[in-house]
Amino acid sequence: FGSSAAGALICKILALVKFCAAAMAVMPAEIVHVVLTFEGKRVEVELTGGIEELQQKAEAELGLLPSSYGFFDTCGKVESSNLHRALRAAAAGDECVLEVRERLEWQRIRALEARIESMAVAQEQQQQQQQ
Repeated sequence: FGSSAAGALICKILALVKFCAAAMAVMPAEIVHVVLTFEGKRVEVELTGGIEELQQKAEAELGLLPSSYGFFDTCGKVESSNLHRALRAAAAGDECVLEVRERLEWQRIRALEARIESMAVAQEQQQQQQQ
């Protein structure tokens, strides 16, 4: 191989890689069914993308705020880098169940909001009884 032959081969390989990447980008993604569990709720979502899509669906279905929770399976925390591991169960025909765990600070904020709401309701009822 001369340097020009090696260069031509590298260019052909790069062109093939670009072609394959472009073909994969337009191919429809496989739909994976994921079950999210959160505080006794069980919600099934369809996933065709990555962790960002999963986060959007969890927030919409469970009423969570962004960055207030994490996903966990039997092996531990599920993040972008290891989502494929968690989804392998669904690809094999098994159910992919991810537990949604709200961060402690958000749990406390929600508990405080509930207390404030119950106090406001109690105060309103007391005012109505006095009238």
